[in-house]
Amino acid sequence: MVGYESLLAVVYHSGPGIFGFPQMRLKMINMVNRDYRVLFDIEFPVSRDSNLIWMGFSEEGQLFSFDSEGVMRAFAI
Repeated sequence: MVGYESLLAVVYHSGPGIFGFPQMRLKMINMVNRDYRVLFDIEFPVSRDSNLIWMGFSEEGQLFSFDSEGVMRAFAI
């Protein structure tokens, strides 16, 4: 989990891996006024046979992730 302003990003396992690729999803939740509305729930890419090591927001609010294969990804939100 990681937060930025009124957003909360949650990454979770959504099922068993397929061909070595972990099945993960990203859920973005709006925390304004405590309505906890899900803005989107999408697949979250991670490299084959790897684990999510880190994720976070930039100062401008862009979401990034880093996995154990050394791959950094930026997400357009």
